[in-house]
Amino acid sequence: MFAHAFLGGIPLTLTTMAGSALFLEQHGAVLLPWAYLAAAAAVPAAGWLCLRIQDRVAFDRFLLAVLALLSLGDVASWAGLRLLGVERGTWGLPVWTEVQYSLTALQLWSLAGRLLNVQQAKRLYGVIGSGALLSAGITGLASPLIVHWVGTEQLLLISASASFVSLILLRRLCARERGRLGADLAMPESKGRSKRKARKRKADSAPRELISYERAMYALMALA
Repeated sequence: MFAHAFLGGIPLTLTTMAGSALFLEQHGAVLLPWAYLAAAAAVPAAGWLCLRIQDRVAFDRFLLAVLALLSLGDVASWAGLRLLGVERGTWGLPVWTEVQYSLTALQLWSLAGRLLNVQQAKRLYGVIGSGALLSAGITGLASPLIVHWVGTEQLLLISASASFVSLILLRRLCARERGRLGADLAMPESKGRSKRKARKRKADSAPRELISYERAMYALMALA
């Protein structure tokens, strides 16, 4: 979880840096409030969409889909700069930055909430969160050298690469903790039938507070 949070902090820093620098260079600070207004509409819409998707797919697949979207979003932002030109391609960067921040926090803390109980969460949430802060600090300090070597636009590709590596790590984690994430496990048919019935009864009687908690967390992340 610490490594997952560490990798998640890299795109947040680099995408914010590239998006803000390119947008301000091309359009100035006058249009920045309009970009934030657009982000204020896009972030809740992204949160609502995540709620709809999460209702229809397994939780681990939902997390993997969010990370895949984050990686592809950075690639699409870079491609937009190349295809549309820097002036027109930078219009959506501040909006994407805010959406990326919300989705990154959503998938990280949703995963932590599923894997950790209350006692573990009290001990480890601070440690997990420090991974993102540590990577943000290191990336921020190294950013002048990175920009000097590859340029500002290429920061988006580095962000996409970090999200892709985080996706691979998350996939391994989900495979290891699939039972705790609520996904079906492959098992022999002789044992599988009774266990599936028991699991179904347990799922039917699962406390609705957990579902309500997750929905509330998605909504709060979208509005943050």
